[in-house]
Amino acid sequence: MNGPLTPSILPLFRSEVQFRILGELFTHPELEVAVGELAERVGHPRPTVSHEVRRLVEAGLLHRRRQGNRSLIRAATDTSVSDDLRSLLTKTYGPVAQLREAFSGLDVTYVAVFGSYAARWHGEPGPPPNDIDVLLVGDLDYETVWDITARLSRQLGIEVNAVLRDNGAWDEDDTPFSHAIKQGHVIDIVGEATTGQRR
Repeated sequence: MNGPLTPSILPLFRSEVQFRILGELFTHPELEVAVGELAERVGHPRPTVSHEVRRLVEAGLLHRRRQGNRSLIRAATDTSVSDDLRSLLTKTYGPVAQLREAFSGLDVTYVAVFGSYAARWHGEPGPPPNDIDVLLVGDLDYETVWDITARLSRQLGIEVNAVLRDNGAWDEDDTPFSHAIKQGHVIDIVGEATTGQRR
């Protein structure tokens, strides 16, 4: 997650380092990494991350196991607060937060995630999504959007695909594609859903 920790989230965590560690591990619950790799992923010095990891292990929020001479760290997903913590971190640290940060500065009237990622977000059963589909409505430059989605794909470790539509064209779009989005699960990133669209 680029940029400073937002003031509205800071009081919930002891430090920005703690927020980034928990965000990285709880939004990737399958991840089990050594402290050195975790430090690289969150962009903070290894001693600082190691100190914070020790605190979080003692608090029961992370699990640590030995593998040879290495300690591997992962999210503690088996506690009474793990589901709530993961939900909070997904919204504030995970892909949705990064998409909002990346696209909110563009000349857009509406940005939303649709497809399998939005369906899983809303609890619809199915396999884990292998990409994130994003609709952008506004006055947009394709190359700018392509640069952003390429960067996001690298950061998130999952392909981000963008569909661009002009304001008027989207409002009048009566194709099966637009109906599927307007009537399906979406995650609003910027702006409000089109009339008839359910979230």
